[in-house]
Amino acid sequence: MANETPVNSFVNSTYPELVNFSILNELYGNKEGREDERVFHFMPRSATKSHQINVVGLAQAIIGFTRNFSDESAEVVTTEKRRQYYLNPEPNFFMILTMSVPRKDTNATGGHSVTQYDHGKVPDRVYGSVLKQAYKAFKFFHGKFQNILDECGEDKLRAQLNFFTSYFERLDFASCDVLTIFEGIKFLPIDKDTYLRVQSFAGSLEHELFTEIGFSGVEVSSFFMYLDFLIWSSLNQTDTQVLYEHMVKKVIPESLKNELLVTDSVPTYTGQFVHPSYGPEGEEFGDIGSGIDQFHNVPHAVSGDAESVRTVYLGSGDSFSATGGKESKLRANWLVIYRSKNMWVCLLIDKASKPELKLDFFRRVHGFLGPGLSSLSDDVVISLDRHKMTQNTGGNGGPQMHPQLVCYIYFNRMNLATRAQNADRSNSANRLASSHELMLQLCDLHNDLNNQPMHSSRDPNKQSEFIERLAKNNQGYWLYGRISHQREVYMVINNKEKALKDVYETMASILETEFGNLFYAV
Repeated sequence: MANETPVNSFVNSTYPELVNFSILNELYGNKEGREDERVFHFMPRSATKSHQINVVGLAQAIIGFTRNFSDESAEVVTTEKRRQYYLNPEPNFFMILTMSVPRKDTNATGGHSVTQYDHGKVPDRVYGSVLKQAYKAFKFFHGKFQNILDECGEDKLRAQLNFFTSYFERLDFASCDVLTIFEGIKFLPIDKDTYLRVQSFAGSLEHELFTEIGFSGVEVSSFFMYLDFLIWSSLNQTDTQVLYEHMVKKVIPESLKNELLVTDSVPTYTGQFVHPSYGPEGEEFGDIGSGIDQFHNVPHAVSGDAESVRTVYLGSGDSFSATGGKESKLRANWLVIYRSKNMWVCLLIDKASKPELKLDFFRRVHGFLGPGLSSLSDDVVISLDRHKMTQNTGGNGGPQMHPQLVCYIYFNRMNLATRAQNADRSNSANRLASSHELMLQLCDLHNDLNNQPMHSSRDPNKQSEFIERLAKNNQGYWLYGRISHQREVYMVINNKEKALKDVYETMASILETEFGNLFYAV
């Protein structure tokens, strides 16, 4: 293991890199000569069997050793060159993520090169969150490890665990920072009237439509997005977050990419299903008025191994059952995704209510969603225009930040709402090394704040608890963090020449102008 190189290695590394990822079941491979049976999944795929056995065997030894001191399994193991993260999501199953520690060769006295390892660039909360998010994504699309093992067998589970290889190959580890910890969601800033129209439309979709077409006993949940913003979800918080990430990182980008590749296609403004994984196979659904002939290629039923609508598993919440605690049972649902203009809607249809996804089902849903979503998309555009006008006339949270505010991140723990400016992971390709350093320092600030007790408000008239920190880094930037009322805000302020008192006054002004009544004034 000591000589193992990262999947993508280079001499002077700036970011942590994936070295390996493995899943083991400690009930397997306990007989001599059959140790490889405990390795249910290993990445990279090119690793030899003996190497997999050695890596997983060492991990199992560490797990067993830590049990001598605590009932809880190890979470992080640190060596000079590696950082290992452990997750025990289900009884007997362990997931181990091994990351390299960034290194830099420097010239020492006498001209000799000295290798140094920077453990500050591998924040534990970040990569621990990466591991948990990977498991939650698998559970959403495949179910629990043990359920697959019991119902489908060992070979089926091993095959489905290849999900993690694809998942980590797509993940940009260099962009992982404090935003990764939050698992946040961007909500669309629309007025309450437009939001109520979306909510009313969702209610009609979940109840009235399915009653009208003979699906009165079918349980349906819905999920609405505009571009990469969430508007409405009737799912629980964990399922909402996983589906949101899947839409933003996979479904929407791939759909838009396919549109660019098909240059001679005409956009369907009245709506279409996103298929084949999330809707009916065959020709794309065209305009509603073009007749029923457009549906002739849609299969008469969706069932069996040849299903063209994807199955997902809802209702797990955010808990892990490795400690034996009670966890809610997962419910299998069909996932159908539909798009009209920039509006996206996901229908999650409970399989237990025995829906028949036949041709007539898709035709009627298309007839309901097409014109409704198109009109709703227009309403959202108007609402966004109003919101921009309010910003430009002095409303809170305007597009122009305070001149001394380098970046900020806002997070609401209650609904996972996240707002960030100049710190968005989507722009990581253009991010300067210094700004990545700032994000890592904000990770440290986040850890510090979350490990400290709350304080009472300085104003006796305001019954609140809060904790805050203000510090200056070695680049001269001021970093500020505050937690209050389940809300967190982090800011980087470029006020290098000012005294602490002046910086604090500047920070208080920014907090008031950018975040309004979200926080009590400091």
